[in-house]
Amino acid sequence: MRLGILGDAHFSGRRPESRTDEDYFQTQMGKLDQAFTFFDEWSCDCIIQVGDLFDRPSTDNEVKAQLISFLRHCSLPFYCIYGQHDISGHSADTFYRSPMRVLQEAESLEVVGQTGIPIASGVDLYGASFRQPIPEVEPKDGLFNILVIHAMIGSRPLWPGQELKNPKRFLQKHSFDLVLCGDYHYSFQEQVGDRWIVNPGCLVRKTVAKWDLAHEPMVGMFDTKKRTYKTRKLDVLPVEDVFRLETSKKAVGDSEALDKFIRSLKENKVKGTDWKGSLHDIIEKDGYGSRISHLFDGFLAELAEMEDK
Repeated sequence: MRLGILGDAHFSGRRPESRTDEDYFQTQMGKLDQAFTFFDEWSCDCIIQVGDLFDRPSTDNEVKAQLISFLRHCSLPFYCIYGQHDISGHSADTFYRSPMRVLQEAESLEVVGQTGIPIASGVDLYGASFRQPIPEVEPKDGLFNILVIHAMIGSRPLWPGQELKNPKRFLQKHSFDLVLCGDYHYSFQEQVGDRWIVNPGCLVRKTVAKWDLAHEPMVGMFDTKKRTYKTRKLDVLPVEDVFRLETSKKAVGDSEALDKFIRSLKENKVKGTDWKGSLHDIIEKDGYGSRISHLFDGFLAELAEMEDK
């Protein structure tokens, strides 16, 4: 069986601040069309998407409608899980009103759960959406078990102190024949014997952050019979043609302020009932950038609203 593998997509009708596309969503749809051309060339039997199909739960109806139309015209089954961007409040309880639920009810895709489903003779697919437990499976001769998971599994930390699960150690701990990962936006592939863990990376470049600008969007194909994995890079425009690179200096400044802020949190060991006040003291005392202070104040305001309900 040949699996077409699609990474985080973050489909959105809103253009990211740092991009200059006249119609950002159509840029995304162009990449999706490229991906399906490769899947057709590879003679894939189905598509598996690793979560964060949408960038926000309040996605425009036009975005949902175009994706429904696109996927309905595709003859391949489309399996996926949900990521934190697909649901409100990062809560699985809100899936019933998510854009992914709309596509599922329109029979454009199938959300895979922890009980697993057979997708071909001798091939079972399991899902661990955002913050869901990882299913336990027993290896059996002649049965190929696949896990698609939305969790921060990656090969290199993206900021100081980031907690990442190492791909190879994750594969060693869990007995799946193939693990397909989302959430971490950058591609990797690792093997333990003839078992694989892979992530093709995000379908788009969203920001002027260093890793995003260096990212090369791609899609993957895994052959369960041969146990081989291959990728194809998508055609994308040069970064200077689609990004406001003058904003990169501000992003660097924000990143440096965030790094310093994280180090202070570790050194001060913020905890206890007055953790909000302690964090504000650190921000004011150490003179962090206004962006960090603004983000923190916004977070506290949202938290206060939640506590009042």
